[in-house]
Amino acid sequence: AWSIGELPQVVEVRGAAHTVKTYPALIDEGDSVGVRLLATPAEQADAMWDGTRRLLLLNLPSAGRLLRPLLTSEAKAAVKSGPDASVSDWAQDCLACAVDQIMVEVGGLVWDGVAFEKLLGATRDQLDESLGVVAEVSLQILSTLRSIQVAVARVSDAFASTVDDIAEQLDRLIYPGFVTGVGAGRLPDLRRYLDAIERRLEQLSEYPDRDRQRMAIVRKLEAEHDRLRDAFPDSPAVLEIAWMLQELRVSLFAQALGTHGKVSEKRISQALAAALTD
Repeated sequence: AWSIGELPQVVEVRGAAHTVKTYPALIDEGDSVGVRLLATPAEQADAMWDGTRRLLLLNLPSAGRLLRPLLTSEAKAAVKSGPDASVSDWAQDCLACAVDQIMVEVGGLVWDGVAFEKLLGATRDQLDESLGVVAEVSLQILSTLRSIQVAVARVSDAFASTVDDIAEQLDRLIYPGFVTGVGAGRLPDLRRYLDAIERRLEQLSEYPDRDRQRMAIVRKLEAEHDRLRDAFPDSPAVLEIAWMLQELRVSLFAQALGTHGKVSEKRISQALAAALTD
């Protein structure tokens, strides 16, 4: 029988000609957790995070039971307008996100049984508060998404390019598992991005030329970013530029909402050039 207390961080596999270092990690297998030897420390860290989260989730109450008090009829309608196949999937996404947040706050990965039990205890102690915050912000996001969907359905065919642009932006931001994918720390930003889309739609008929001009600016930069992302899919710098582009959209279409840090077309162009040469 295996336990986390026996997991080494490096294993040397000796062959006939040479010795190879491998990196064991917990592997998330859905309903269970396994162990696998991986080729690099980076692969190990990614897998170990997911595996540790799964091991914690297997020792915690169900997400549905924990979130039942929040699931009013209005909340359920908001969730159903989102990308998840069911309310249960949304609840599980929120739970995984809350666990991630607690893992970060407690100190990240653990490699022995004693440390895991401490992490599990801290997760149980903090879970109600963390999960409540994550779920509340997530419901606010999904409620705004629902409002955007209604507003888009009313937009004139003359603004088809804007509707397509908004649809592409939403695809980048809202997808199955987006709560965990975005992370608890960025959920308030994500809410602001959707608020900005709503503001943009409200002003569209009054300032159509301005909308087209500003859309052209951001889409040009996004096209450059997409090419860079395809070339360097694991680059943290490229990922950060994706968030800068969302902030630029806020500054262009809903400036009154404010941005997280300074952002401009020039700053993003410089960041794209720097990421290309790194």
